[in-house]
Amino acid sequence: MSHFTTVTATYILVKYSRSYPSSAPSSQAQTSSDVDWQHFVNPVIKLYLDVKKSSTGELVSVRLRIAWFMDDRTEDVDRREVVFEDLELLSFSSLSPPNPQAAQIEQGLPLKAVYRDSVVGIRYLHPRVIGPGTHPVYRRFQITFLSPTAALQFIDAIRTVCPCKANPSTQTPVRNQTMHTDLSRPRTSTGLMSQTNTLIRTQTSHSAAPIPKRARLTYDGAFSRPSNPGRLNLETSTDLHVPSFTTSTPSRQMLPNNDNTSQISSSSVTLSSSSSREMINPDCDSSQPSYASRNDSDMMPPPPLPSSAPRPVEVTGPQVPDAFTSEFLASLRETPALYDLPQAELEDLVGHVIREEGFAKLLDALDSMWKVKGFLDR
Repeated sequence: MSHFTTVTATYILVKYSRSYPSSAPSSQAQTSSDVDWQHFVNPVIKLYLDVKKSSTGELVSVRLRIAWFMDDRTEDVDRREVVFEDLELLSFSSLSPPNPQAAQIEQGLPLKAVYRDSVVGIRYLHPRVIGPGTHPVYRRFQITFLSPTAALQFIDAIRTVCPCKANPSTQTPVRNQTMHTDLSRPRTSTGLMSQTNTLIRTQTSHSAAPIPKRARLTYDGAFSRPSNPGRLNLETSTDLHVPSFTTSTPSRQMLPNNDNTSQISSSSVTLSSSSSREMINPDCDSSQPSYASRNDSDMMPPPPLPSSAPRPVEVTGPQVPDAFTSEFLASLRETPALYDLPQAELEDLVGHVIREEGFAKLLDALDSMWKVKGFLDR
């Protein structure tokens, strides 16, 4: 009397996909991607592998079943299930290849499997009996396990009856030279580094108000190379954008972030014609990395004086501290280029100034001063 031992292994599948062509491909160039695929996921998909051996250890059968359960309640014995696959893998071993020449390159095998990470793809001949004058038809299905370890366990279990081949992942090109070139361009001239040092020192010494988080300096002197350049190139190469500023002037200074007049009174404000244009335009020259981030509408220039005025006009009043007046006039004397701004930029600066508190009082004071000037000119 013969005795048999059956060992059943159960795997939970994340996804099951299948392709059942009704006829053979019209040409050798047609691949599995040219046919329709059906995909199944939730609620529960299970794979059962029954390995049956005789008392002498001889392999009798290897049965693969894939079932899709419509309900995940394990206590319900009457729950519905749909059987996707029910294959006797060992029976394919007795089949001769439909095309002996193609079998030499593993293209005409009646059964084969490929795997990568947690995904396993299996192709088998269906129907197994090929009539005269007909072409073989192959069915394909792809299963995704919970982990690569589970996929390898399944491959090891069927390797004795099914040819298995690892499908290495596609190697993405690593553009180290491109990334290195883009990140190593700050060494263009000594003038740029000196301007950067001036910019950082000026903002540190004159900005008394706290700098917003998005306007903080992020330059640390060197760029760290990622541990996986190929992955960085794929995920961030299209999004990598480092704004930069042009170097049209020998020196420039950063404007402090001032949201109201009380914060203006605690800092010294300077401005040059080139620095105002650089802060407004975020995409001046993307080839040069910058060392200070742009602060959009939070970094606004100081209130400009009329372009026709030949000299700075001192605004006095009981509400303006003497210290602020002296600092403001000193900054205007250091940067007389404020009066040479183009009309378009000057209008843009004025547009921001009129939103500040106390602008109406400034207009009243200027109006009375121009009246006095008119009387003196007569």
